[in-house]
Amino acid sequence: MILSREAVEEFKKIYKKEFGDILSDKDAQEMAIRLLRLFQMLRYRPKPN
Repeated sequence: MILSREAVEEFKKIYKKEFGDILSDKDAQEMAIRLLRLFQMLRYRPKPN
């Protein structure tokens, strides 16, 4: 999975606003992809009977 430059920049802005830290492009890309994968896993989780 590869994110657009705009998506990475947006993630960096949100991260800085929420946590006060500045991320490198590489760190932002990795963290954003991990977050997206987490949401995918939660979305596709089987419903309990």
